[in-house]
Amino acid sequence: MEKIFSTKYSELYFDIENSIFKMVWLESTISMNDADFKADMLKYIGYFYLNAKSVLHDMSKNQYIVAPNMQTWIDENVNASAFRAGIRKVAFLVSPDLFTMVSVEQTMQEKEAQQFEIAFFDDENKAWTWLVS
Repeated sequence: MEKIFSTKYSELYFDIENSIFKMVWLESTISMNDADFKADMLKYIGYFYLNAKSVLHDMSKNQYIVAPNMQTWIDENVNASAFRAGIRKVAFLVSPDLFTMVSVEQTMQEKEAQQFEIAFFDDENKAWTWLVS
């Protein structure tokens, strides 16, 4: 697995063999604001040309709560772009923080997100097994 980029808040990896992105959200997301989040997501979108078919979002250390206005922005900008780029499956490693995970689940109920196969896991190995199946 190759590291594609790293910021203060996230790291993106690409598993070339399985065509899977792994986006790891870091503990520093506790201080992340909407502008920081958008910047990281726009950087992520910039790598869609690598033709990943699936994504694993590791939210286990994430502290950023996605507000309703950002949920719409994600759906219109990130989810729509991801689907156009060929991504079909999205897995989430869950955060122990209930509010964080509720905001993620709400985001994935938006219109564009409905095009993906989506699953939530508390075990990374199970998430990988599902993504490659």
